[in-house]
Amino acid sequence: MFKTRQHRQRGISLLELMLALLVIVAVLFVVSQYFRTARENLRITQAVEMVNAIAKASYTWLEGNPNFNSNLTNCSGGTSSPTLICTLVAAGLLPAQYANVATVNPWQQAVNAYGRGSDPSQLEIVMYIGLPDSCYNLLYKLQGSVDTIYCDPNSNLIIDFPSETSG
Repeated sequence: MFKTRQHRQRGISLLELMLALLVIVAVLFVVSQYFRTARENLRITQAVEMVNAIAKASYTWLEGNPNFNSNLTNCSGGTSSPTLICTLVAAGLLPAQYANVATVNPWQQAVNAYGRGSDPSQLEIVMYIGLPDSCYNLLYKLQGSVDTIYCDPNSNLIIDFPSETSG
């Protein structure tokens, strides 16, 4: 009769290798999405805390000043123009890291605070973000706790707080 030849396979086939690589790529994709979401959520949480700290410090400072645009001081030895954030740092109401306004927010962008043009007793905070999704995620978290909040076309978050005397 016929003898069947047994063929012993050594190693792995190309198909098995490709399947293993596909599984590895899928796992890496899922893990990277998880870490990206976690990092974004951390940034949002830090930004909310920052906005709340600036607002609290600003209203504490306003108790001894007529409005947010008066008696301002410079950051870093007078080399920059006076800002409310620098004034709050100088008064000890905000940590020193807030004085570096170029890299103060979690997206490594600037944050500014000042009295609103028509009513300088109303606080306005502008957080430069540059990423539309991040801007809208932060907007969603802060909505309801501020007077007016919106993302401008450059993905800067504009936050207006009511004056404390208006409720």
